[in-house]
Amino acid sequence: MCRIEKQEVKACYFSHFGHLKNLSQGDEITFTDVDGNMFGYEVIELETLSPFAIEEMTGGNWDLTLFTCTVGGQYRVTARCVLANGGA
Repeated sequence: MCRIEKQEVKACYFSHFGHLKNLSQGDEITFTDVDGNMFGYEVIELETLSPFAIEEMTGGNWDLTLFTCTVGGQYRVTARCVLANGGA
């Protein structure tokens, strides 16, 4: 069995998607795929959802949706994005 210390979990949280909560509408983010292709997106909407809000998580017509759990895991921080500059 692997044991992960609380400090390690917190460090992982903030090194990956933990910063989603700091985004604002209009912020631009860059998504890099496994082939190194970079895509620019603009944050259009930020939401905090219940972990049971499946329809809200999967609904909508967004080009990119990013999710992460809050540190305690009680909610989902959600960033809804569209391709920046019309996809150019």
